[in-house]
Amino acid sequence: GAGLTGVLLGAAAGRRPYGSDEAPRHPAAAGLATALGGVLIWAWFVTPEAPGLSAAVAENLPAAGVGNPVTAVLLNYRAWDTLLEAVVLIVALLGVWMLARDADWGNPLGPRQHARPGGVMSTLGRVVPPVGLMIGVYIVWAGADQPGGAFQGGTVLAAVGLLAAMAGHLQAPGIHSRVMRIGLVLGPLVFLGAGLLTLVFGAGFLTWPVAYAKPIIVVVEIVLTLSIVLTLGLLVLGQPLPQPAQPDEGER
Repeated sequence: GAGLTGVLLGAAAGRRPYGSDEAPRHPAAAGLATALGGVLIWAWFVTPEAPGLSAAVAENLPAAGVGNPVTAVLLNYRAWDTLLEAVVLIVALLGVWMLARDADWGNPLGPRQHARPGGVMSTLGRVVPPVGLMIGVYIVWAGADQPGGAFQGGTVLAAVGLLAAMAGHLQAPGIHSRVMRIGLVLGPLVFLGAGLLTLVFGAGFLTWPVAYAKPIIVVVEIVLTLSIVLTLGLLVLGQPLPQPAQPDEGER
């Protein structure tokens, strides 16, 4: 949320019509944001330091199936929250897509990217993605026992895809792409399906048996990463936009 929000706000500012130099004024929103910031700062100083649950997490870590306490919390102890987070991402993407005009739904997502062949952006779009791909995959795989995981690795992989798209080496998909739609919902569906299977076999909803906890978590994280990569990348690309008019034969 913290990393993506700044990118989305910058993209929204960049898509404002040219010539509209005067920024829109919303005193109520500005006042609400200031008040909320003041409350958070006040709460930071006056709230007593709580002991936390780190001791309980460490005590139950052997039964969680993974060695990383953060992964244990996200994919085992509070798996329901993580499942809802994945669903919220898709809902946010649907909200962005709803801003598009009906006539533009068949167009590619986001503005068309142009990069000068042989330029800096084109070169970065060829050199950086292979390195970023290895780093992202490693972060996902290592997340079971070391710092990392689906959301962290998915963010890196989404940035790699966006860089390739900005360099003109990767074509933005359209909303009608069936493969893209399946990829978006595959992670949450596998996550939910795993929880229902454990419920059917008597362990409880999203309650992983100790003997199979690590394989289940690893599989869920890998599939969830795919959906996170697509969702974050498509959020930044934005809704389908009107395509520029093609000049007729006389103008050519």
